[in-house]
Amino acid sequence: MDEQGLTVDLAGVHVEIDDRGTIEACQQAIFQHGVCKLRGANVFSSEYGDALRQAIDEACERTLAKLNERQINFKSQVEPFRFKEVSSRCPGRLDLRVDCATAPWSSSELLSNPKLSSIAAALLSQDYKLNYTGVVVSLPGSEDQEWHMDGNHLFPHAQLPPHALTVFLPLDDLEEAQGSPQFLIGTQIQSQAAALQDGSAEVAVAQFDIHGGDVIMFDYRTVHRGVANTSQKSRPLLYQVYSKSWFADVVNFGEESLFQ
Repeated sequence: MDEQGLTVDLAGVHVEIDDRGTIEACQQAIFQHGVCKLRGANVFSSEYGDALRQAIDEACERTLAKLNERQINFKSQVEPFRFKEVSSRCPGRLDLRVDCATAPWSSSELLSNPKLSSIAAALLSQDYKLNYTGVVVSLPGSEDQEWHMDGNHLFPHAQLPPHALTVFLPLDDLEEAQGSPQFLIGTQIQSQAAALQDGSAEVAVAQFDIHGGDVIMFDYRTVHRGVANTSQKSRPLLYQVYSKSWFADVVNFGEESLFQ
């Protein structure tokens, strides 16, 4: 990995590391805190970043137009919905899953990025896969999301290493008013999450300043939420889910197609 001087934020504590320390620092942060930020990772070329921005805009426009056509209220989300291509997350917040068989999503810069692949392999073992790629769109006026995990623990009485990893890939700086995701530190550990739920312990909240080129990665089981977008601009956030090869996410999206 060519990342001399890359910075990893361990839940807000900035640690300067060299290229050999990058993977170890990520492992430490994920195992201990459940989340970390790679500041200035710049995993995409500028040309590919432009292609992704255009593709995200087109995917959002196409999806919103179809939701309107089917008279599905995606702003209030009085009735939550889950399609193959898009799910509601909270009023004003949509989760789009993209088709990685089509350009520009099919590019190796996204599907087999060497920096991301190296970290995924270290955290999940060499026997890992890219589960899917998506975009969380927070529309102007969106509300705070409920605290949640992307996926549950596999076994209720066993604390296992992560079986899946969510990776946020912001292409542009996030303005404060657009809302930066919040994470409850250490809640990927079952005892910590249980103590939070029954009120027997307090948990620190991590909320990073996010700039284009950063990478935010977290354990699938870390409790987190999206924050209200009080700006006048939509906030799309590209993400990927890496997992053990045998794991399949069957809860976050539906089986019916929005477009059929």
